[in-house]
Amino acid sequence: MSDPMKGKTLVEIPLIEGFHVLIAHPTGVVYEQQCGGCELTYPREEGFLVPCWVTHLRGVERLLYLARRLEFGAEFRSLVSSQLSVFMASDATTPGASCHRLEVDDPDPLYGWVHVKAGSWHGWLIWANDKGVA
Repeated sequence: MSDPMKGKTLVEIPLIEGFHVLIAHPTGVVYEQQCGGCELTYPREEGFLVPCWVTHLRGVERLLYLARRLEFGAEFRSLVSSQLSVFMASDATTPGASCHRLEVDDPDPLYGWVHVKAGSWHGWLIWANDKGVA
């Protein structure tokens, strides 16, 4: 069996501020983050880490509140798409960057690791998995 990590660099995501998106893409860099609250899971994804742009601080504060309470329902999903966006190319062949709104694409999200789509990209919405600091 071949090693999927062969020739790749593993980067542990430290405590980060705010929301970021880990965009899945063959970069040779695999990111890992402890998440899941008390479950202590360590998901990995190869790609690149992009900070989210915030529309309104109050909306993001509410989003963090819901996330910390593990309330990933309609309000959480609506706030993600209305309050967070990322700047990146439309696809792997398009130069330049543009703004893309995020869309939650995850029926069963983990605390700190939620699958999202942004344009034609997909990846993971992540935030600090610590008691309060994000």
